[in-house]
Amino acid sequence: MRMQWGAFAGMSGIAAVTAVVVAQPETQRYAIPERTAADRLASATLPEPLLGMVGRNFSLVREDGALVWRFGDSGNRSTFRVTLAGDGAATDVGITFDIAANVLGDTPLSDTKMIRSMAEGMFREHVDAVLVGRSFDPHRAMTGMAQQLQSDPEMMREYGQALGDQFNEVATMLNEDFDVATGDLPDGRDAVAPNRDATRPTTTL
Repeated sequence: MRMQWGAFAGMSGIAAVTAVVVAQPETQRYAIPERTAADRLASATLPEPLLGMVGRNFSLVREDGALVWRFGDSGNRSTFRVTLAGDGAATDVGITFDIAANVLGDTPLSDTKMIRSMAEGMFREHVDAVLVGRSFDPHRAMTGMAQQLQSDPEMMREYGQALGDQFNEVATMLNEDFDVATGDLPDGRDAVAPNRDATRPTTTL
């Protein structure tokens, strides 16, 4: 079972999110030309927290009016698409996601709404930081998930259930490994029983 526990470091950012979160529009306008926006995004390094979640095996495809990041292989691929619509010195930017099952590996947490929201929030923050010209802020990346938590209490319940299932899986694996390692061991009496032949005197003729 593959688990990328480092990806959960970003969860600490939830505490830094204020109770009131302003919803961002589906399309964001930036005061830079489309070509400049595309070049900045194409050359920018993806943040480590995001790579820890969706993996480092990805390709970037430049389409007409869009940039597409494809993570994973063809059988289990996640796609992050950024559309760019230039309007003179400004560009309207939209982001859509198609996140594959088991984005964190084959674990109960992989398909929860919270994990998917974390990945989406990190990518949105990456795009915004690159186009505005500032550093990636993991706390800002959590705002989208905080907003969803406010409107969808089921999201936290689902995550808690999945987390419990994952710990149960780990406990089961550890128990199975222990049983295999120990097997049918002797009770120890043979190991400490005295060797009577060793106590007999040696007679030399």
